[in-house]
Amino acid sequence: MTILSLSPEKTVQTGVCHIVGGGRNGKGGKIKCSIRTTPKGVKNEDKKYIGIDGKWYDITTLANNHPGGNIILEYINKDATQVFHSFHNPNILNHFRIVGTYDPQLSPIDQDLLSLLKSFWLEGLFEPNFNWILSKIAFCMSLILIVFTCVIFGVQIESNFLKFLIGPIFLSLFWQQSGFLMHDTLHNQIFKKRWKNELLGSFFGTVCFGVSSTWWKDEHNEHHVFTNTVVSNIGSSDPQMKEDIWAQDKKLFQFFPKPILKIIIKIQKYIFLPILIFIGRFAIIIDSYINSEIQIKQIIPILIHWIWTLYLLSYFPTKSQSFLFYWIASIFQGGLELQLLLSHYTQPWEEKEASKLKSFYQRQIFVTKDISCPVWMDWLHGGLNFHIVHHLFPLLPRHNLRKATEKLYQICEKHKLQYKRENWSYAVWDTLRHLGEMQKSL
Repeated sequence: MTILSLSPEKTVQTGVCHIVGGGRNGKGGKIKCSIRTTPKGVKNEDKKYIGIDGKWYDITTLANNHPGGNIILEYINKDATQVFHSFHNPNILNHFRIVGTYDPQLSPIDQDLLSLLKSFWLEGLFEPNFNWILSKIAFCMSLILIVFTCVIFGVQIESNFLKFLIGPIFLSLFWQQSGFLMHDTLHNQIFKKRWKNELLGSFFGTVCFGVSSTWWKDEHNEHHVFTNTVVSNIGSSDPQMKEDIWAQDKKLFQFFPKPILKIIIKIQKYIFLPILIFIGRFAIIIDSYINSEIQIKQIIPILIHWIWTLYLLSYFPTKSQSFLFYWIASIFQGGLELQLLLSHYTQPWEEKEASKLKSFYQRQIFVTKDISCPVWMDWLHGGLNFHIVHHLFPLLPRHNLRKATEKLYQICEKHKLQYKRENWSYAVWDTLRHLGEMQKSL
């Protein structure tokens, strides 16, 4: 066996990375709001290696055909043990050639977290529960049936209660629960075949919810690996946590013109909730269409979404009633969108290259927090209340997150690693407080 003279990088130096533009997904499509960085000096024709569990693997061929896209280039000649195990079944390694060894130098807590992950595989926690999945799908479909029922009968009997309260509430829940099912499937939690997950994800994410599921998946993968990170003077490398209308960390200040930044910082704690609630749904749909390479396989589910939506709205006698119904439902859904932001908005940001040199597991715990709630409320959060364990082990099905969280918490207690957990109302208040305090960082 050839022993390579490589060692995982330990320090950040000027010029150690090379900006190669935006990322690409597994099918070669551009991930528009992303930044891809690779070790400086590595050329396309060079051999490429990646370190996992103290072994170097030759990924020269895989680098250009990676199912998860060219994000793999970020870890050329680096130890990727933790990030690999978070996103892959370990059996995949059997298909690649070992060309050398190295000392991975894992800390005691990282060793315990890797052992926890292995125990989850042995216990079968990564296996999908199809009865549970079918119950969630049935629940989701029942919501849209209730919506149509409320609209049809509400119009017939002229009941504003059905048309403009009950109907919109159930439509917002349908959108929300569809989004959760898209999240489950596009994390490959249900089927072993990637294309099956993508097909189901397209149905729930695009046909039902209305966003481009391809756009969501591409940006969400970047978010999971590079949570709350930036590339200075270039942009945010976490596309799902950066917006152009507020700055929740001082590392984001550099991307705003100074006069605009001063205004944003003063008002952002006041506009945060109104913007999310009143225009959040419209913004995320438009964003997904603008920042996605729209292909025929995406156009069809998008058209189906708007066909059934317009058919539903056609039951109303006037356009103004149709708009009012849709907007009220969007307002309810906008409130639910807070779930997507509360777990990260108060947590610190750092340079992308610096983040890659740290423990992936410990950093995910550091930049994420859980939302505490009783068991009977788990359905409303879609598993996002167990955000830390989800960020550590995104392949873990939603129905096993509560059990996994308690075991993860025990390890954090053992190593005195802060585990942040807040109730929903406090998390909202804390986010608003944090946005207001950004003025002190100017």
